[in-house]
Amino acid sequence: RRKKRQKRKNTNIEDDAQDSESYEDEEEIEYEPTSTVQITLYNGIVLEADALVCTLPLGVLKIGEGEPGHVKFIPRLPQTKLDAITSLGTGLLNKCALSFPNVFWQDSDFLGLAEVEHSYLVFNAVKFTQKPILIFMYGGAFA
Repeated sequence: RRKKRQKRKNTNIEDDAQDSESYEDEEEIEYEPTSTVQITLYNGIVLEADALVCTLPLGVLKIGEGEPGHVKFIPRLPQTKLDAITSLGTGLLNKCALSFPNVFWQDSDFLGLAEVEHSYLVFNAVKFTQKPILIFMYGGAFA
């Protein structure tokens, strides 16, 4: 099957990504070791580059062919990469940042609890933000 493509070089990628409103089609990434990389957006626009660093979330890479949001690599990814994507798992991790009027906690980078039933980690963001902020991270059923 052929896709209608509109080629653009040296475009603003953010503008093109915003133009893509439909998430029902699959995106295509074409790569060859000695050629440019072509990325076909949902709206049919094709972007070209000399190289591509793919940082798609594992959950996106796990979307099956024919399902909404699937990303198709042409040629197909090597089997070792496909096996790694299949065998890796994902989990739920919620984050909640709280700002306080002043620091009332101990001077430590991390505070936390790790148990079978639930776990959480509290990140002391004062050192990086110079503001009294704690970031709570919790996962699993507790999240």
